[in-house]
Order: sequence, then C-alpha cells, then structure tokens
Amino acid sequence: MAERYTNEFKDSLRVAVNDSNDVTLDLVMLSVDFPAELDGGNWRLRCGDEIMLVTAVDLQAANPVLTVTRAVEGEIAAHGVGSKVIHVLTSGSLEVIINEVLATHTADATDAHDASAISVVPAGNIAASTVQAAIDELDSEKSDIAHDHDLDYDAIGSAATAEINAENYTDGLVAVLQAAIDDLEARVTALEGP
Repeated sequence: MAERYTNEFKDSLRVAVNDSNDVTLDLVMLSVDFPAELDGGNWRLRCGDEIMLVTAVDLQAANPVLTVTRAVEGEIAAHGVGSKVIHVLTSGSLEVIINEVLATHTADATDAHDASAISVVPAGNIAASTVQAAIDELDSEKSDIAHDHDLDYDAIGSAATAEINAENYTDGLVAVLQAAIDDLEARVTALEGP
C-alpha cells in the first residue's frame, strides 16, 4: 500500500513513551481532530529525533491511538507527555515513492515506432507517412555540393521558387514542406467557405 500524506498534521503525546526496544507501540494522541487522509495508517511521523511508521489508526477511542513501528529511520528514543508529533516526508518515504514508480512505470520499446508510422492526417490532408516518404526521397538524392532547386508549386496553387543549400538542407526542406501544407490548408479553407 502506498504511503499517505497530508500537510501540517501536528499533535502531542498524551502518554509518555520509554526508550525500550519495543518495535511496535500504541501512541495516544491529545487531539480529537484527525485528518481523514491519514486514517488507516501507513505514514511517517517524527517525535523528537525518532522517526516512526504509523501502521494503524484507531479513532474509536476518546483520543486517536496510533500503532507505530519505531525507529524506521534512526534510533529509538524516550518521549515525555506533551512531546510534539509531526507528520513528515522523509528520505525513506521518498525511496518508497521512487521504488513504487519504478515498479509500475517501465519503458516499453516494443511500442516505439518511426514518424512514418503515425496515421494522423493534418488539416491539409498530407499524411505524416507522405511527408516522411518525401523527406526520405529527397535525402537519398542529396548532394554534398551546394546547389539550387526550383520547385514548381503549380499543382498546389503556388508559383513560389525555393532555394535550398545542401548545408541547410533540413531547415530549407522543412520550410518548403510547411509552405506547401499552409497553402493546401488555405485552399481547403477557401473551398469550405465561411
């Protein structure tokens, strides 16, 4: 069970606790106001220099009674009547959280796929696989020598000419493809009307 947390729960002991080696113990609290988030146990408290794990909470008595495992992080100590008890987040708590996350959230590389496998079609009706295929084709024909490409946009309604240098090939290609997508989206919007 995951540890429980709340903000600013403080109380005081109604009964003194000795420093015997009792591993479990019932602590009687002074308060009658007890946060619902902590009911049931499985949270940490600090009393003086001792950190304890609360394993059960009994709210049926006149005052809350906490069953604790003592010294879960450190040494057992004696505590007098009225000693302050504070709910804490400790390094042990954080370790539990991290271990729970690691145990339940593992990466699965078998579900990973290339961008070309994405089946989302943007508003311009150009599938990601089509864009990926165009990039792959242009990439395979790329030359190390700087040169210009004249791209005819008549088929998509634009007479623009783009210049792509082999050194800034990717940026130029992205700009050209984005211009084509923008032009297609504008044509679809115009056809759909207001």
